[in-house]
Amino acid sequence: MPQKNRVTIKDIAKEAGCHYSLVSLALREETAHRVNPETRKQILEICERLNYFPDHSARQLVSRESNTIVFALPFFAEMIASEPFAKMISGVMSGATEHGLDLHFLLAKEGKMDTETRELLHGKRMAGIVTAAPDTSADFFEELKKMGVPVIVICTYHPGHGTHHVYCDNELASLNAVSYLAQCGHERIAMIKGPNQSCDAKARFTGYLKALKKHKIALDENLIVGATCFSVPHGYEATQTLFSRFEKPTAICCANDDLAIGCLKALKEARIKCPEEVSVVGFDNIAITEYTHPPLTTVEQPFFKMGQEAVALMLDILEFGDKKMIDRCIDAKFIVRESVSQNQK
Repeated sequence: MPQKNRVTIKDIAKEAGCHYSLVSLALREETAHRVNPETRKQILEICERLNYFPDHSARQLVSRESNTIVFALPFFAEMIASEPFAKMISGVMSGATEHGLDLHFLLAKEGKMDTETRELLHGKRMAGIVTAAPDTSADFFEELKKMGVPVIVICTYHPGHGTHHVYCDNELASLNAVSYLAQCGHERIAMIKGPNQSCDAKARFTGYLKALKKHKIALDENLIVGATCFSVPHGYEATQTLFSRFEKPTAICCANDDLAIGCLKALKEARIKCPEEVSVVGFDNIAITEYTHPPLTTVEQPFFKMGQEAVALMLDILEFGDKKMIDRCIDAKFIVRESVSQNQK
């Protein structure tokens, strides 16, 4: 009779609905305490039911030099304090906890790899590095790569730096948002851009330009205003600048929700009705946008999911290697609320 295929640790993981590394932790006495007791009990019951007996060679396959992931964060005050960033961190923490990994945080001052940060990294035994680095230089990524472990960038796409990515397509999401305004009959669509050094802001502005071209709307430079920061005051000031010009927009696309909230405030103070006179669209779907007046139509980025996916990708890379760069794009969602109306020509 042909011999049945031997049950492997991955079979147990599939049955338990978890990653094989968590099964490995649960089966080793020295690491079992790091696994939720209920989860470990379930894993042990599955092992017994499937007649699985771990051996030394299997343990060698799933063991690693370190079970630690370092989250290297460029410290920009406005970014660290933002809701999207908090969601992203929560996602990474959730993923690490789910898979029984240790997570260490490391702040790089203003996105630069100074001597102190470099020495701290070199002193850590780690399996990989996760980072969220929207506005950092190529040198930052080069320093991370020198650590000799996989590097995953969350949220922002930085091609050509030799890193893996889990990101949202900002350009496509912006294109879809502006297209929605065009489909609502708007032709004078303004854009409040984000900071020039921001990769995300650049991608969203590119999406805006492509949407105008797609809908055969002529580009008017007077309808474009820059903001040096993704903040409510900068959105407020940019809107005042827009309406100080001769030709007024009928719709405004903002590079993030904070800019859009500032825009709504400026419109209200100028007694310009939204959406009856001017429609407004944001980007990110932070919690307050559901309660603005009117509730803001915006683009939702899955920050929490991106954080979780970064940890899952790290485990896949550690299992199969990282001979080629892996990019995982997670779709944004367009949230229609009450800040956009049909343009009455």
